[in-house]
Amino acid sequence: MKTYVLFPLVLLLSIVTFGQDSVADKLPFEVPSKHISVLLVPDPNCPIKLSGPISVIGWSNGALSLDYELQNISDRNVESFSIQETDWNGSSGYGGSAEIKENFFFVPLMTMLRQEGREKETLATFDEKGAGKSFLYPKNKIWIGMVTKVKLSDGTTYDASKKFQELESFLDNQWELFAESKIDLDQRERNVREYVEKLMSQKN
Repeated sequence: MKTYVLFPLVLLLSIVTFGQDSVADKLPFEVPSKHISVLLVPDPNCPIKLSGPISVIGWSNGALSLDYELQNISDRNVESFSIQETDWNGSSGYGGSAEIKENFFFVPLMTMLRQEGREKETLATFDEKGAGKSFLYPKNKIWIGMVTKVKLSDGTTYDASKKFQELESFLDNQWELFAESKIDLDQRERNVREYVEKLMSQKN
């Protein structure tokens, strides 16, 4: 049986953003799945499994925030972890670390919910017509999330930082090929998904 805990991860992470304007005065909206493809990078060797997303929250400047589940699939408590998110253009993303606070526990098989805590009533209506004309939400846009570091209670560490850096380099390369019209959107998406599968099959 899963144990669910509401986990406002955005409040616990030291978040670094790039390529984005302030969104404090922008009313967010839920982005329909047909306008965004989310790739939560799987790694059977990672102590934390990401699944979902439950929803994708967006802003008019292209900023995104994912709601998803994090499950401890190891046999030890998780003490800290890091997650990186990026779009496939490398133009925006988030990165940060979270430590499990004293008297809180992330035990084996426990599932946490990464949520913004917004009610449906506080979200603006998604602009379907505007999205079709905007470069911010084009066909095949991919947002990628990946666990890069985990520390367990016995001192064991998982570190996929180098793999994430390799992924970023690959995304840059694919963007250049697309900009030069050497590949189309469909081929670009296939390349990214195939590369991620191959990358994560390699040992750390």
